Amino acid sequence: MLPISEAQLIEFAKTVEVASTYVLEGLHHSARGGQGREFHSSLPYSVGEDIKFLDWKRYAATEKYFVNRFQKEEKAGWTILLDSSESMTYGNKAHWARFWAGSLFFLSKVWGDSCSLFPEKNFHFDETIQSLSHLGGGVNKLSEIHFDVPSQDRLIILSDFFWPNSELNRILNSASENFSSVSALQILNPEEVSFKFSGVIEFSDLESSEKLILDSRSVRSAYLKKLAELQNALDKRTSESFFHMTLAAQDEKLEKQLMKFFERL
Repeated sequence: MLPISEAQLIEFAKTVEVASTYVLEGLHHSARGGQGREFHSSLPYSVGEDIKFLDWKRYAATEKYFVNRFQKEEKAGWTILLDSSESMTYGNKAHWARFWAGSLFFLSKVWGDSCSLFPEKNFHFDETIQSLSHLGGGVNKLSEIHFDVPSQDRLIILSDFFWPNSELNRILNSASENFSSVSALQILNPEEVSFKFSGVIEFSDLESSEKLILDSRSVRSAYLKKLAELQNALDKRTSESFFHMTLAAQDEKLEKQLMKFFERL
């Protein structure tokens, strides 16, 4: 992990808390931000029952008292897979992914959900925040990603998904088979989305250290085509149990990106 100062740790935690609080306030009418209860049935009122649960609409129609019954919402489980490979060190992607992970951990704590950072299982909240703020945690190599034990958790993958096709298919197929749902949050630097480079530039492959000196204009269309193919491959998996969302690091406020994510779940 990279050493940081106490002030940087506090700043990281503050950013996470502010973004998460915004989400909590925005979702206060939703099932996730409400009383943790789901409507179950409406039964005749019995003396002594709490009148705040009276079904007044049904009373207006029948002139008889009924009480709405609720059942507690089951607590959710979250597993976060944080891509820490070399390609994520470009621009602000690594920091942005960790702000996202920290915010998800914060929200899970507030909601009483379980949350773990793959492959770790026993990190406490404070330990996780400290690790994330130091650019720690996550998976450095795709070969380390194996889902061997089926889980009812929702898996959230924070990555640029600049993976070889074989590894992309292996990991996503295994994830879909072993988790109740999968959210693929593709984090890119703004330049990677639009490829707004100009002139002759030395491009480095952060994974292999190979370098190429190219005219950026000559490779722009080929790059954007490959990016579109990758995003289409992720979009094709979109279903009830699979969700894909592209995020540009620091191109939009963290809290607004978080809100869009939870609103689309």
